[in-house]
Amino acid sequence: MSSKDLLVEEPQMNPGVSIVVSRLIYGPDQTGESVDAFLFVYRKFLDPRDLFLFWFSRCQRLTELGDVETVTRLTNASDFLHKWVSLYYKHDFDCKNRIKILDYLSKIKLPKQNELKLLILKQNQDNSVLIRSTSSLNMKTSPPSSPELKKPRRFLTMKFNLALPLISDKKPKKSESDSDLPSPTLEEAKPKSRVTQDLKRRGMVISKSCSAVSQLKLMQEREERQESLMKFLKFPPDQFADSMTKKEFDDFSQVPLLEFLWKVGYCKSPEMRPGSTVEGVTLKSMTEKFNKLTKWILTCIVSAQTMEERLACFDWMLMFAKRCEVLGNFSILMGAVTALNHSVLGNLTEFWDSVPEKSKQTLKELEELMTPLNNFRNYSEELSKRKDRPTVPYLGLYLRDFTFLAENKMVKEGTPDIELAKMFWKRGSEILLFQSNPYKLAINNDHLKYFDGVEVMQENSEMLKLAKLSTFEIANASPKTE
Repeated sequence: MSSKDLLVEEPQMNPGVSIVVSRLIYGPDQTGESVDAFLFVYRKFLDPRDLFLFWFSRCQRLTELGDVETVTRLTNASDFLHKWVSLYYKHDFDCKNRIKILDYLSKIKLPKQNELKLLILKQNQDNSVLIRSTSSLNMKTSPPSSPELKKPRRFLTMKFNLALPLISDKKPKKSESDSDLPSPTLEEAKPKSRVTQDLKRRGMVISKSCSAVSQLKLMQEREERQESLMKFLKFPPDQFADSMTKKEFDDFSQVPLLEFLWKVGYCKSPEMRPGSTVEGVTLKSMTEKFNKLTKWILTCIVSAQTMEERLACFDWMLMFAKRCEVLGNFSILMGAVTALNHSVLGNLTEFWDSVPEKSKQTLKELEELMTPLNNFRNYSEELSKRKDRPTVPYLGLYLRDFTFLAENKMVKEGTPDIELAKMFWKRGSEILLFQSNPYKLAINNDHLKYFDGVEVMQENSEMLKLAKLSTFEIANASPKTE
């Protein structure tokens, strides 16, 4: 079967798009940046099926011409496909069309053809990345639509900050017997916990704004959570930060680059292949982990039963955050700074009066590093110094930048805006750079097991209520006797 037998009707393209794509295929692209940028953003205005058939038709014409420039142009076309396959192959073509691509390549002669085939075969054998399908090469269809995603149950107001969607841990269901019983009075309640007995022994005065039963309930809940929650204090903060950083990088390195564009709505994500399952790590799962980390830090500090324990928690968390700064884990560092600078803790005046000035200065330095003022200038400057070192960047800033860029028209007067595409690629290539430089750190599974299993409080109001109750207990505690 000749190559003409395989060639279907050449896709109809806008003349401006056709000219730009032909130039990128034929080359030369002096820096390679234009091809990289185009391959990153082209799905906004061109289907992968049409792009491949256009590429094939151009290569076929070159082989038929056989002029002096043929070899050079075919080499550039081969490099174009190599870049495409290396980064986006599994997201642009399903399994059926991957086999057809090999059939197409076998019918034309290209420089580096064996290298291309080996790359495609390797991609076909690697099933660790999510396989997504696009339209068939046999028939022309409109670009596939994205499956509707479920929205988190609660959101804060700002958009595209990784700290925004709150985690939705399951709450215990209320039993039928509980709903039938009236609320007990203080005299009817017979507390058995040590905290409740201490509360009664100390003769604490119950404020009008918080009933006796709700205060006792909060204290009981705090005691039950205390033992498992405070296990982190036995872990050295530096080692815990190492384990969390290594795991965070492993997750970050698996996030597909195109998902950043899908997340901000620049282009639609391809439909899932029927019968396939989601594998690997996504931006959604990393966002949930970021939110849990922030809530975990707050929960630990407000759940402390004494001022000494609360200060110990704060000091541990500060050392943990400082180690993340040293490691270049700006994702966890942002979560830690957000928690330690949260309004829930800001209202605890007695607590902050007890924090050493040196610790306050350390926290201030971390806040200044991650401040959004001047377009995250301090963080951006620090990030630019780590291009050759293992780093986990703060992903919320990339999402913000992609959101702003996506508001511009990619095709102007029928011609793709390559300069705009390069602005997209500047962020995308930086993500790929950081994803390619792994940490050489050891993971302690006890650290990860603790964090995965720990329960955190969801509502800021409940954390604030617990924090104030703890302060009230500390302030009214009876003096120790020898």
